[in-house]
Amino acid sequence: SFEDKAGMEQIYLHGQRDMNVDILNNINEITGNDKTGHIKNNLFTTVDNEYRLLAKQDISVNGGADIHLQAKNSLYAQTQQDMRLMAGKKAVIECGESLTLIVGGHWITIDPTGITSSDMIGLGSGAPGRVGDWNGKLPDVPGIPAEPPPPTPAALLPVTGELKPLCLSCLMKAAGSGQTLVIRGQS
Repeated sequence: SFEDKAGMEQIYLHGQRDMNVDILNNINEITGNDKTGHIKNNLFTTVDNEYRLLAKQDISVNGGADIHLQAKNSLYAQTQQDMRLMAGKKAVIECGESLTLIVGGHWITIDPTGITSSDMIGLGSGAPGRVGDWNGKLPDVPGIPAEPPPPTPAALLPVTGELKPLCLSCLMKAAGSGQTLVIRGQS
């Protein structure tokens, strides 16, 4: 149905069963305020080429059980300030060849030949670093939307600086499995 009364404008579609849409070219959509939805079962999406997402504010992802990430080649994560990986019980970082931690001009590498570092290591001295806790937000319930600023399209910025591969999916899987932290390299 179409409602065209001033201040009450609305398009309403209702179907007892399925909705099938077949567009042979592009779909372009602009929403002037919020967009909410509720899927009562599953959501499956396949993209044959690239998938990009840009939010000018925070992005929160919350899984009721596990979250799995897998990349065929490399997984890159970069932040301009802090990064925190936290496990409630145990964490495992497992690497096939080597693991390197770099801070400032210092580094520690673990590989099949052993553990090497850029300088002397002061064991039993100093204090652990600390960053903020997880502060994500759950999606709004449809019909009760929050009021974030309306999104505006923008180009994605290229990633700069040297990035190192990180097996985040391996780390997250291990964190949720209750295994002991094991760091190892293989030849």
